[in-house]
Amino acid sequence: MKELLSGFKYRGKLHLGKVLSELFTTALPGDLSYFDLVMPVPIHKNKLREREYNQSAVFGKRLSKITNCEYDPFTLRNTKDTPPQILYENLVERKRNVKGFFYVSNINDVIDKSVLLVDDVFTTGSTVNECSKVLLNAGAASVQVLTLLRANT
Repeated sequence: MKELLSGFKYRGKLHLGKVLSELFTTALPGDLSYFDLVMPVPIHKNKLREREYNQSAVFGKRLSKITNCEYDPFTLRNTKDTPPQILYENLVERKRNVKGFFYVSNINDVIDKSVLLVDDVFTTGSTVNECSKVLLNAGAASVQVLTLLRANT
């Protein structure tokens, strides 16, 4: 799985997005239809230009179709092109790398909504924790996280 994701995320093997999305959705926990919104963890516009896609958005879009939940890849934003989390070894550095760099562009899109936040890899939780805080502070009723892989820490 790690090699597949790495090929998709860093080596432009776009065809692996479909394979990984299928794997992602076949192992879903129970009933996910109680969410109002499916949102991917955003990447900065520079990374998006470079990579041409957000891997978490690919998974999120597929997940929204399966769960019949609204898909919103635009409301949660990333304001800074930070180095990849994989470059940081400890929790303190990872938290610092993402702190304060996410925002909600329109709070009306999240107020009182149950959000399913989708990311590719969960290592220390720094990124999804920061995104969750931002969504909750903007008025989301709840935020739950679903990731494709759990990295060894």
